[in-house]
Amino acid sequence: FGKARDIYMRLISSEPLNPDYHYFLGAMYSSIGQDNKARYAFQEVLEIDPNHLATVNALSVYSGRPGGSTMAEDLMQEAAAKAPEGPAQLLKEVRENLQSGAYNDVISKAQDGEKRYPKNAVLPYMRGLAHEAEDDLQSAKKAYRHSIELDQSDPSAALALGDLYSSQGNYLYAAISYEGVLDKNPRDVVLRFKHGLSYYKAYEWAKCASAWEDLLHYAPNHTEVRKMLPQVYYILSMEYNRNGFTDLSRQAFANAISVNPASSEWLGDALNTAGEYYRDNGMYRESLRAYQDAMELSPQKVNYYNGLGATYWYMG
Repeated sequence: FGKARDIYMRLISSEPLNPDYHYFLGAMYSSIGQDNKARYAFQEVLEIDPNHLATVNALSVYSGRPGGSTMAEDLMQEAAAKAPEGPAQLLKEVRENLQSGAYNDVISKAQDGEKRYPKNAVLPYMRGLAHEAEDDLQSAKKAYRHSIELDQSDPSAALALGDLYSSQGNYLYAAISYEGVLDKNPRDVVLRFKHGLSYYKAYEWAKCASAWEDLLHYAPNHTEVRKMLPQVYYILSMEYNRNGFTDLSRQAFANAISVNPASSEWLGDALNTAGEYYRDNGMYRESLRAYQDAMELSPQKVNYYNGLGATYWYMG
């Protein structure tokens, strides 16, 4: 970040009237949480060009930190006042409608705006949020995909699409959507956890292990991953063993122990998850064995009995 800052400052020094350079500096400061410095840079942009699309778009979807949100709202207000017919005013109105729950107005204004600003990726993103709130999920997906197509540098639409897939139980496509955002937000631990969790729920054990291994580089003591990653390794160990790869099975089990040596904390839940996985894939004998092993470890856990009963139910 320090090297990037120095480059942007040199560019601004050489061409102070180029709004793009101020925008890049502001976006960098924003990404590392320095909202006051971001404000100064974005302010410069809007003084040079109140309709600077990248800046207006970035401010219109700004969220997360209270200080950052306040900064974004203030600057959007200034930009809209300077250019009342420009994109800032339109995006300000659409965002206000979205916050107030006037979803039909959001959809109508966004559609009109997309005709005026066909390269603006934020309008279809906001329209997607409104469609989703109205439970029109197919239209929401189309809008999010259109936004991603227009601007792959902004992660907002890809994250929204991933969350939508996840809410529908389509965990594999949720993981794919999140994966497309990781290179833009590599330090976002929450995103990395959701990425791995989607693979976990999709029973993509190797993919899940890889995703959470990467997360531990950024957050070595992440509590949930320390608890769940050994489960993933253990299920991988079971799968390798079932398919005759004993060396890989032993290595996967060793990986599980290295992440969390306290096997009593995660082994029963690993067997429980394996029981679900085998049942969903029609391997009932393996499912029964996993649940029975879990019950031997922790006979007081009600959900293990419930899982065993469900497998018998599926077997008829």
